[in-house]
Amino acid sequence: MIIFQQALTFSIPLTLLNVLVIRSRVKPFIQKNPDLKKGYRQMMIGFMCFANLPSLVISLGHLSGYTQNLLEYFYPKSMNPAVLAFYASIGFILLLGAFWIYLGKGADFLAKHPGFIYFRALGERRYMDSPKTIKTFWLLVLLMVTIGFLWLWHLDPGTLH
Repeated sequence: MIIFQQALTFSIPLTLLNVLVIRSRVKPFIQKNPDLKKGYRQMMIGFMCFANLPSLVISLGHLSGYTQNLLEYFYPKSMNPAVLAFYASIGFILLLGAFWIYLGKGADFLAKHPGFIYFRALGERRYMDSPKTIKTFWLLVLLMVTIGFLWLWHLDPGTLH
C-alpha cells in the first residue's frame, strides 16, 4: 500500500493539521499576551521540522531500497541501516529536547507559553505551566520511549508478517 511506502506524503499534512490545532489552542493565550506570539511561532516551526524528521528518514530508506515497507521499522535488531537511522532520528529529537528542557531554558520557555503541551485529568484539559511539571513530563516521555525501543528490540521478526 502507498501509505506504507510514502511516509512523508501523509506525515507532512498530519503535522500541518496538528500545527493548526495547536494554533487554535494557543490563540487565547496570544490574545491575552501578544508578546507570546513570536515564541509560539518558533515552537510551531520547530515542531514542523522535528516531527517530520523520522518520516523523512523512512522515506529515504524506502527510496534508497534499504526498506520495502513500514513493518521493517518494527525490527531494529535487523541492523538495517535505514531502520537504525530512523531510531537514531528519534533519539536525536529526544536528546535535543532533553538538553533544551533540562540544560537550556526550554522548560521555562514552555511554561511561559501554555497551551502547547497539555494533558487531560479528570476529564479536564490541564496546561503545563510549570517548569517542574514539564521536566517531569519529559522524563516520562524519555522513559516510555526507552521502554518501547527495548520492547521492539526484543521482538521476534516472525511476528511482524
